[in-house]
Amino acid sequence: MKNYVPVFMIALLMVTSCAEKKEEVKSTTETSPKQETVIAEPVEPDSLTRLQQIKSMVQECDNVFKGKKSSCIDGKKTVSEEVNEGEAFSFDQTATKCKDVSGYELHTAYFNGHEWSNTVKIYLKNGIPFFVFSETYSEGFATESRYYFKTKGELLSVLVRENDGMGGDLGKNKSLKTAQEINERMGYFSTWRKDIDGMVK
Repeated sequence: MKNYVPVFMIALLMVTSCAEKKEEVKSTTETSPKQETVIAEPVEPDSLTRLQQIKSMVQECDNVFKGKKSSCIDGKKTVSEEVNEGEAFSFDQTATKCKDVSGYELHTAYFNGHEWSNTVKIYLKNGIPFFVFSETYSEGFATESRYYFKTKGELLSVLVRENDGMGGDLGKNKSLKTAQEINERMGYFSTWRKDIDGMVK
């Protein structure tokens, strides 16, 4: 009888052991570091996909502002240009900024002087430009420029069409490759934005 261990003592030992294990699991769970959710940066689409996106976005933007002048602000300034020695003429430059709750913006401008004119349209989404179109005429020369931008506003490509300078039809689109050509066009773009901002407060 001295070596007899009551059944309830064995059960008590088992319950105590289980309780200790549960406490150990609880403690481990409470002290484990919380997992943080990491949101990956959106991947920049390839050039062809981005160009397709831009084409669709231009159509959407045009539709948003079609006949919708209530969301637009106009501006104007007058510049003087010397035509002949000692003779100057005044030319009105105009600009418009349109903005919609969808995030789309359309900035347009008409610049002109003696025997030249330049029409500019700048498309933006959430303040970031994604497409720019420019049409320039100067005496017999005509040029169309198209600027395409990546999702964060970096330049993707610039396409240019020109005529022969004799009033003929525009040629095929040419993609600018050299740094000099691209920097020159981006200089034009920066000037247009600055002039538009100066006319439309």
